[in-house]
Formats: sequence, structure tokens, C-alpha cells
Amino acid sequence: MRKLGVNVSRWKCDAVAHPLQEDTTSCGVFALKFAEHLLEGSSSLQFPTSNIDDLRREIATTIMTGSDDLSDLCHYCGEEDTFDKTENVTWVSSIIGLL
Repeated sequence: MRKLGVNVSRWKCDAVAHPLQEDTTSCGVFALKFAEHLLEGSSSLQFPTSNIDDLRREIATTIMTGSDDLSDLCHYCGEEDTFDKTENVTWVSSIIGLL
């Protein structure tokens, strides 16, 4: 870091009190909650761990509500739909009828 011009001698290393993971499957939940608290500038890394599934739902809800609207994207290629939506697109139903 010194080669990059970062003065690390002023950095302070501390252990911060935080909840401990008690299983082998919630490490992602803990990592995301720690990151959330750090990004929010919280002085504490404490969060309830009694129900990890509730935290998972909270994380999923946050991700989904903060995501872009993808309804105009092609589900196959991910590109934005370019066809005129006022046209009657019947070829899909024709192909499905052949199956």
C-alpha cells in the first residue's frame, strides 16, 4: 500500500463486537448484513440473528425493490425489446400450437 501512496501507519486495527454465525449456511447473510451496517455508517454491527430466514427475506426484498424494471427485456438474450408493441404478435402462439 505504501507504493500506492497510502499512509497505512495511521490506520487503526480493532475488533468490533458482532454477532457470531452459529451454523454453516448463513455466511452470506452475515456478510451482507455487515456490509449494510458499514455502508450505513452504523457504529454497531449488531443485528438480530434469532431468525436467519427473516433476514434472508429482508435481503431479498431489498434487492428486488431496488432492482431495475426488466419487463421490457427479452428473456432469452437480455436485450431491450424493439418490436412495436401496438402490433399483434401472433408468431409465438403459432409456434406453441405446433408443439
